[in-house]
Amino acid sequence: KDLTLGTTASTLNTTFYGALKIIAAGLVAAHPTARILFVTIIHRDWLGGGQAAGLVNANGDSVQDFNDAIRYVAALNSISVIDLYQEVYLYERS
Repeated sequence: KDLTLGTTASTLNTTFYGALKIIAAGLVAAHPTARILFVTIIHRDWLGGGQAAGLVNANGDSVQDFNDAIRYVAALNSISVIDLYQEVYLYERS
Protein backbone atom coordinates (compact mmCIF):
# COMPACT_ATOMS: atom_id res chain seq x y z
CA LYS A 1 0.00 0.00 0.00
CA ASP A 2 2.97 2.32 0.33
CA LEU A 3 4.61 1.48 -3.01
CA THR A 4 6.18 4.53 -4.64
CA LEU A 5 4.41 5.29 -7.91
CA GLY A 6 7.16 7.33 -9.52
CA THR A 7 6.63 9.31 -12.73
CA THR A 8 6.43 8.59 -16.44
CA ALA A 9 10.17 9.36 -16.52
CA SER A 10 11.02 6.72 -13.86
CA THR A 11 13.30 3.89 -14.98
CA LEU A 12 14.44 2.29 -11.72
CA ASN A 13 12.80 -0.75 -10.14
CA THR A 14 12.28 1.21 -6.92
CA THR A 15 9.11 2.78 -8.36
CA PHE A 16 6.00 1.23 -9.87
CA TYR A 17 6.49 3.03 -13.19
CA GLY A 18 10.14 2.01 -13.41
CA ALA A 19 9.60 -1.60 -12.41
CA LEU A 20 6.67 -1.95 -14.80
CA LYS A 21 8.77 -0.50 -17.64
CA ILE A 22 11.50 -3.06 -16.91
CA ILE A 23 8.99 -5.92 -16.83
CA ALA A 24 7.23 -4.79 -20.01
CA ALA A 25 10.46 -4.36 -21.97
CA GLY A 26 11.72 -7.73 -20.75
CA LEU A 27 8.51 -9.52 -21.72
CA VAL A 28 8.45 -7.94 -25.19
CA ALA A 29 12.13 -8.74 -25.75
CA ALA A 30 11.80 -12.34 -24.54
CA HIS A 31 8.53 -13.01 -26.37
CA PRO A 32 8.45 -10.77 -29.47
CA THR A 33 5.66 -12.69 -31.20
CA ALA A 34 3.51 -13.37 -28.14
CA ARG A 35 0.35 -11.46 -27.29
CA ILE A 36 1.06 -9.84 -23.93
CA LEU A 37 -1.73 -8.41 -21.80
CA PHE A 38 -1.70 -6.11 -18.80
CA VAL A 39 -4.70 -5.92 -16.49
CA THR A 40 -5.64 -2.90 -14.39
CA ILE A 41 -6.36 -3.06 -10.69
CA ILE A 42 -10.03 -3.49 -9.76
CA HIS A 43 -11.83 -1.06 -7.48
CA ARG A 44 -10.53 -1.64 -3.97
CA ASP A 45 -11.19 -0.73 -0.39
CA TRP A 46 -7.71 0.30 0.80
CA LEU A 47 -8.83 1.92 4.02
CA GLY A 48 -11.84 -0.16 4.96
CA GLY A 49 -14.32 2.66 4.49
CA GLY A 50 -15.68 2.05 1.00
CA GLN A 51 -14.51 2.07 -2.58
CA ALA A 52 -11.05 3.47 -3.22
CA ALA A 53 -12.10 6.15 -5.70
CA GLY A 54 -10.43 9.24 -4.29
CA LEU A 55 -8.68 7.30 -1.52
CA VAL A 56 -4.89 7.26 -1.52
CA ASN A 57 -2.08 5.12 -0.13
CA ALA A 58 0.56 6.33 2.31
CA ASN A 59 2.33 8.18 -0.53
CA GLY A 60 -0.81 9.94 -1.75
CA ASP A 61 -1.29 7.68 -4.81
CA SER A 62 -4.70 6.29 -5.76
CA VAL A 63 -5.74 3.10 -7.55
CA GLN A 64 -6.47 5.35 -10.53
CA ASP A 65 -2.86 6.61 -10.46
CA PHE A 66 -1.53 3.05 -10.59
CA ASN A 67 -3.96 2.15 -13.36
CA ASP A 68 -2.84 5.21 -15.32
CA ALA A 69 0.72 3.92 -14.99
CA ILE A 70 -0.31 0.47 -16.24
CA ARG A 71 -2.05 1.99 -19.27
CA TYR A 72 0.89 4.33 -19.96
CA VAL A 73 3.58 1.63 -19.82
CA ALA A 74 1.43 -0.76 -21.84
CA ALA A 75 1.01 1.87 -24.57
CA LEU A 76 4.77 2.51 -24.64
CA ASN A 77 5.32 -1.17 -25.37
CA SER A 78 2.30 -1.83 -27.62
CA ILE A 79 0.82 -4.10 -24.97
CA SER A 80 -2.95 -4.57 -24.80
CA VAL A 81 -4.76 -3.68 -21.57
CA ILE A 82 -7.80 -5.32 -20.04
CA ASP A 83 -9.22 -2.44 -18.05
CA LEU A 84 -11.17 -3.86 -15.12
CA TYR A 85 -11.32 -0.44 -13.48
CA GLN A 86 -12.81 1.85 -16.13
CA GLU A 87 -14.24 -0.39 -18.83
CA VAL A 88 -15.48 -3.44 -16.94
CA TYR A 89 -15.95 -1.66 -13.62
CA LEU A 90 -15.39 -4.82 -11.64
CA TYR A 91 -15.53 -4.56 -7.86
CA GLU A 92 -13.79 -6.79 -5.33
CA ARG A 93 -17.24 -7.92 -4.10
CA SER A 94 -18.82 -8.41 -7.55
